[in-house]
Formats: sequence, C-alpha cells, structure tokens
Amino acid sequence: MNVEPNSATISGGALGPRRGAALHDVAAVPRHEPSPTNRHTPGHRYPATPHPTSTMPLPTEHDELNELLADVPTPAVLVDLDVFDANLEALRDVRRRPVRLRVSGKSLRAPWLIERALARLGPDAGGVMARDANEAARLAGVGVRDLLMGYPCTSLAEAETLASLVADGVKVVAMVDDLRQVDWHEQAARQAGVVMPVCVDVDASLRLAGGLVHLGVRRSPLRPGATLGPFLAALRGLAHIRPVGLMMYEAQVAGVPDLGVGALRGVAVRSIKRASLRQLVTLRAAAVAEFRAAGFELELVNGGGSGSVAATSAATEVTEVTIGSGLLGPALFDGFRARVWQPASFVVLAVSRIPGDGWATLHGGGWLASGTAGPDRAPVLWSPPGWQPTSMEGWGEVQTPLRAGLGAPLLRPGDRVLARYAKAGEVMERVDRFWTFSEAGGLRWHPSR
Repeated sequence: MNVEPNSATISGGALGPRRGAALHDVAAVPRHEPSPTNRHTPGHRYPATPHPTSTMPLPTEHDELNELLADVPTPAVLVDLDVFDANLEALRDVRRRPVRLRVSGKSLRAPWLIERALARLGPDAGGVMARDANEAARLAGVGVRDLLMGYPCTSLAEAETLASLVADGVKVVAMVDDLRQVDWHEQAARQAGVVMPVCVDVDASLRLAGGLVHLGVRRSPLRPGATLGPFLAALRGLAHIRPVGLMMYEAQVAGVPDLGVGALRGVAVRSIKRASLRQLVTLRAAAVAEFRAAGFELELVNGGGSGSVAATSAATEVTEVTIGSGLLGPALFDGFRARVWQPASFVVLAVSRIPGDGWATLHGGGWLASGTAGPDRAPVLWSPPGWQPTSMEGWGEVQTPLRAGLGAPLLRPGDRVLARYAKAGEVMERVDRFWTFSEAGGLRWHPSR
C-alpha cells in the first residue's frame, strides 16, 4: 500500500520519520487524510502558516538530502517554505515607507505560493500582479480578489475576460499604454455593463543626451512632458473607462544585478541605478501631476521589484512595490547589492548513470531561463558540493554529465541532486506539481498552476 501523492507528508523535523523510512513505508509514515494546505480547491483561501520560532533549513548533508527526497519523482521543483517566509519578512522589513507589497504572479506562478504570500503579508498585501488575462482568471478562480495587470491585453477577447471578472465582483485593474488597448477595454466593458479601472504604464527608463541614450527595458511609449498628457486627455469622457493607477517600472534598477559581474561593469551598473533614481524623482512627480491635471484621482502608484524595494518605497508618490523573485531567490538574483533574500527554490534531479570514475550523469537538467542566451541562464548546481557540469555538454535535455571536484561526495544511480534555476516563476511551467519543505510541515506537494 502506498501513500497517496496528494496527501504525502514527511513530518518530524528536518529529516522527517526515522532514518531509512520512505513515503511508501506505511509503518513509518501513516496514511494521512488530504488537508486544506495540500488540496487545490477553487475559491479556497489557504491559511497563513504560523511563523516558526526557529528555522531549520533543508539538510545540507548529501545522505540526508537523499533520504528526504528519495521518493520525489524527478525532475521536480522544491521550495523551502521556511526560507520563503523569511525572505518575505526581509523584503517587508527593508521598506523605507509603509507601502503595500503586491505579489507578482509571474514570479511565483503557483496559486498556493501566491496565496501563502498574501496571507503572510496580511494588511501589507497589495493584491497580485497578473501577467495576462488567463492568469487573472485562474487566480480569481482560487479566490484572489485584487488583481493589477502587469502587461496590456493583446486582443478584445482578453479585454472581455477582464471585464467579465469585474462583472463578477473581482477588483481588476487593466494595464494600458496605447489607445487601441483602451478601445478594447471600452468595448468589452460596455458589453459587460461595467466600468473598467485602468492603470497607465509610463516609461521609467533612464534617458540621457536628449533621449539618444536609452537605458532600461522597452515597455511603454508614454513619457511625462511629451506623450503622456495627450494620452490621458484621450481617456476623458469615456463612459466605461476609469483611470485609477500609474505604473512606472524602473527595470534598470529593480532587475539588473550589480555585484559579481566584473569590477568595471559593477561600477557602471551602480552608477546607472543612482542616476535612474535621481531622474525618477522628477519623472514620477511629473507623471502624477499630469494625471491629476487630466482630472483623474490616483488610487495606486506601482513601481519597483524585489531588487529595489528599499529605493522604490522611499519615493513619496509610490503606494505599492511589486515583489516576487526575491521570495524564491533564484540564481540570477544573487548579484544584487540590495539582496536581502536567500535561495528558497530548487530543481531536484536524479543521477541516472555513472559513466566512469569521478563522473555522474543526471537525467535531464537542461531547463534554461528566458532572456539573452548565456551561461547565466543555465541552472546552478547547489548540492552536493564539488560537482559541476562540463563545458562540453552543459545542461542537457535528457542528460547532464557532472565532473567531480576535490572532496566531492560519491554519487550513485538514483541519488538526488539540487540545482537552482536562473529565474523564479518560469520553472513552474515545466511541472504540474511542486514540492514544499518546512520544519513544521515536512514534505508536501501542491499543484503548480
């Protein structure tokens, strides 16, 4: 008799039951009834887990990790909940003003993790930022009632999805920076018999030399003192559109590592960040002034990300900062001087064969992150220490050879290896479930979407 997967729990501290016990060992691990924290029920609000009085991280010894993860099917995603919770508290504490913290759906993906973050934030939570209409509908289906779209809709059908959510009583704020998007929302809202709240996305990139130098992501075409005023004027008088928000995402501050990138590049990146923050003081003030001059009342001003919580929260106009990646601490986020988080998310891989002395081959592993192709988009081996992928094969789709370094522990077929994914939420798209570990709750799995 086996323990059912959706009720699988290893309890009893960092290593769970007695040494050698496994999930299928019924004498060691009794059959559990499914619990609310282990069941994905539409509309269910997952309760906050009490903050542990002491945090015991994942075991670091290879044999202990093998014992803990022996029955986790691979490849798998594992989240250390104690570190996840500690990262959330660190990001909350680093705020310079008591702004709300909006949870990024794109960065977490899994509704269970999103709900956990919201519950732990309590009154400091600013809702969720959704990446598209489908994600907004999924999150509304599990009880999330406050959604800010992080990106504009790309069709009338998507606008209709958001309008239907508003008609159902969900607080949804659409993102716009183009009049065609506005037309879609006006039409969809009129058909649904609602008024659509919208947030205007304004470019927050650093521009120098009269605009000849553009440092930042290519997002909105709107800029204070140029294109923003006419755009806002075009929104006046629309019966089914209500501008309520302003977004200015300083990606060149919040999303660019400034440590461990070479001395000269690090100095350059930090200089860009300082110049951007200085320019943003003027830009945000101007954008807010133009918004109000157009006759609109601002309910939210969103900015920043995990890499700029302290800096962005200091801006007097900002009412909320978005966080997400800093909760999971992916490998790309190690290089931030503003880092207050620790690694909380891992990919679990299994050794499939031993091709020779000092070699071990993993089954799979080639999960690369989006962005400009390069070594920093590959996973980073976390445990056991002393093993590294080879430059000849790298991280492969079906196999990843590892070479042993000095002091590396012996690996055998079936052994579990932990790697860190380069980015945060993307890895959830590769699995239909993910696993969590905590000192209080042991090992459990949850749906990834």
